[in-house]
Amino acid sequence: MSMKLSKICSVLILLSSILLVKCTKKNEIIPITPKKPPIAKVNIGETIILNGDPSASLILDGSGSTNADSTTTTTGLSYKWKVISGQAQTIISSDTSALTRATASSQERYSFRLFVTNKDNLSDSADVSYFIYY
Repeated sequence: MSMKLSKICSVLILLSSILLVKCTKKNEIIPITPKKPPIAKVNIGETIILNGDPSASLILDGSGSTNADSTTTTTGLSYKWKVISGQAQTIISSDTSALTRATASSQERYSFRLFVTNKDNLSDSADVSYFIYY
């Protein structure tokens, strides 16, 4: 009888990736919770008027991003900021920090994308834009 249960358990283990269940030593079926990606959140963009200043310092804030699979929301998260529109020479002071600054030196729209990745290599992204006027 235990040989049959062992074979049944083996079949259930084989199908577990499809059925999202696993078999324990006691031949119990337990649901497997799929891993969740983090949630990327960025600050709200704004319009900045430069009154004779040669450049603007833009705040890029992704510290509201959360890790959906953890009780501590930012544990195990990595961050990567990229310029998606605006001057090619736009400088992000620390592109791997949740909170950083970028420099804008011309009148135009600047857009940035934050990529947030967790320890399971699952990721999410969010965008923020600034409008710079003289």
